[in-house]
Amino acid sequence: EASDDDHQKFKYSVKPGLTHWKELTIYPTKPTEFLSISSDATWGEDPDSRTSQSGYLCYLFGSFISWNSCRQRSITYSSTEAELNPLVKSFHEGVWLKALINKMWKIQIDSASHFIDNSDLNEQLTLDDITLKKLFCTNHLIDNKGLNNKLKKFGSNAKTCHIDLRTKGIRQEIKDKSRLKTC
Repeated sequence: EASDDDHQKFKYSVKPGLTHWKELTIYPTKPTEFLSISSDATWGEDPDSRTSQSGYLCYLFGSFISWNSCRQRSITYSSTEAELNPLVKSFHEGVWLKALINKMWKIQIDSASHFIDNSDLNEQLTLDDITLKKLFCTNHLIDNKGLNNKLKKFGSNAKTCHIDLRTKGIRQEIKDKSRLKTC
C-alpha cells in the first residue's frame, strides 16, 4: 500500500524525475495471490480545489504489473466516497486484466483480490442488498446548508446515490469470495 509520502510523489506520474523514482518503494502485499489489486485515496488533499488524489496498484503473483494515479475530478463528501472512486477504477482494470490473462494463457480467473484498507467502505461493500438500500439509498447523507432538502424536492441524484449503482459488480465478487471461504 502506498504511504502518505508516496501520494505526494504520485502527483508527478506524468514526468517523474530520478528523485521521485528513488524515493518510491512498492512492496507486494501477497505474493501468493494470482491477481491482486490495492487501491487507495487521500481525502480533499488539495487545499485549493479540495479534490482527492487516488490510485491503484495491480500485482500478478506479487509482481507489479499495472498502476494508475490521478487527481479525482469531483469533490467527495467523505473519505469512504474518495476511496470508492479508485476501487471502481481498479475493478475495471481487474476485469480487463482477467480477460487479458484468459486470452494469453487460457486461464479463467473467478475474481481478483481487492485489498481495501477503509473499514467503512469494506463494511458497506459486504452488506446484503436489502440492508444497503435501507441504509444508503434512501438517505443522501448530505446535511450541508439545506442541500438535503433540495435533493429530496428534485428526486434522486445519481452522484449522491451511487453506492449501489457503481459497486454492484465489486460487491458481488466480495460476497462470492466470502461465501466460498465459509463453505
